[in-house]
Order: sequence, then structure tokens, then C-alpha cells
Amino acid sequence: MEQRSLWSEAFAQWKEGKASQWKRPPSWWNLLILLPLLAMLLWGVHNSRTDFEIAKRQRATVATINSHDPPNHDRYGYIFLVNETQYIGWAYPSDKTNYSLGEPVVVHYDPIDPTKNLPESFEEAGRRDLIFAPFCLLIAAGLPLFIFSRRRASSKGG
Repeated sequence: MEQRSLWSEAFAQWKEGKASQWKRPPSWWNLLILLPLLAMLLWGVHNSRTDFEIAKRQRATVATINSHDPPNHDRYGYIFLVNETQYIGWAYPSDKTNYSLGEPVVVHYDPIDPTKNLPESFEEAGRRDLIFAPFCLLIAAGLPLFIFSRRRASSKGG
């Protein structure tokens, strides 16, 4: 019985300490949490801009699926020719597309550097790169507002 009361007393003290911790306003140092999020946003915007630039000049050709790599995200390799030079690329199956060996697929490539190629248009890839941008912007705007409102309420004695 003595052991049980020690545990309940320790839990009560821990719970009280946690409650008092929430009464303090959050520090502006908490904004450091946003650095990886902002880096992810900049990376996505950069990749998207690159893809949109390539989309303006992209060309399409037919490639042939020639390899399958199940351990590496179930990807499929393809080969295609541009100006009698052979290039390779990788395609990842999705709910919309499934590939099989020997199947012809349309590949979009950059005529300046055909090693940059995709089985989808670069415009679609550019839009996909921005999929997390609204989330990143919402968090990047919301966290400072949350800290500001909590600090303001704390300074007013609320």
C-alpha cells in the first residue's frame, strides 16, 4: 500500500509540473523548428521551377521498359534513343500506371540534357513538387502567430 501512494504522489507532482509548464509563454526560439520546414519548401519550389523551365522545351519519345527492380521501390528501367544515342531512365508504378517488361512508354526529356527524363510531363512533375507548399506556408505563418498570441495573453495576465 505504501508503494502505491508513492507512485500516485510522484504522478501528481509530475502532472502539476507539466501543468505549470503550459502556463509559461512559448519562447521565440521555438521558431527554429521551422528551419527544416522552410528548407523543404525552398527545395520544392526550386525543383518545381526547374521542372517548369524544362517543360517549356521538353520533347517526347517512345521508350521500352527493359528492367524491373522490385527491391528499389518496385521501379522499372527504360531505354530510349535521342539522336542515335541511348539513354536510360526509371519509372515508378502508381495507382494510375503499371508497367511490364517490353512495354512501350512515352518519355518526356530535356533536349539540352536527355539524361533528365520522366515518364510523365515535366509540368506534372513541377506541380507535384509543390504539393507540400501550402502545408509549409500554413505552419510557417501559424506558429509565429500562435507564439505571439500566447505571449501577448501571458503578458496581459491571461
